[in-house]
Amino acid sequence: MYAIDLMLKWDNRLDGKRVMQLQILEVNFNPDCKRACRYHATFFNDVFSTLFLDQLSDCNVTCLV
Repeated sequence: MYAIDLMLKWDNRLDGKRVMQLQILEVNFNPDCKRACRYHATFFNDVFSTLFLDQLSDCNVTCLV
């Protein structure tokens, strides 16, 4: 399980248009589970349902691929 801390940054494309770009701040192999549970009470249920039961529909997760 990985945790990725992201921020958004305003940037200019080559054509001059302003766009938001993702900026990766940190990638952790072991996220701060204590803090995750404090702010997201079903954190462990969602993680295990996603990883081991392949149940994405009822979990607060985002599929990236």
